[in-house]
Amino acid sequence: MSNELNKMKDSFDKIVYFQGSEFIMSEYLNKEKRGIIFFFIVYIALFISSYLLIGGPATVEGPICVFLGFCLVQFYKYRSFKKDAGNKKRIGILREQHIEKTIQLEYFKKKERKTHDQT
Repeated sequence: MSNELNKMKDSFDKIVYFQGSEFIMSEYLNKEKRGIIFFFIVYIALFISSYLLIGGPATVEGPICVFLGFCLVQFYKYRSFKKDAGNKKRIGILREQHIEKTIQLEYFKKKERKTHDQT
């Protein structure tokens, strides 16, 4: 029976992880969709215009650093969004359910040990 309990715990952990992290990422992308699309449109337009006007960017590092800076800003925005979402009730409920399920599993393990010791 302990194998069944471990399988149940593993499947529950996967469900909590999926609902917690992937759900937050999709919410963040939906929220920031316009800003990201706007950045890429302007970035491509300026890159093309630099080739048309002066034959390319003045330095190779310029466009790369602008893109890396944008990625860094998005990373920090996502971290703050994730913290805020973690404080919301949904994630708290998932954590409470996970704790309740862990307590139930421990109870079943103790009960199984008692029945095993009695035999």
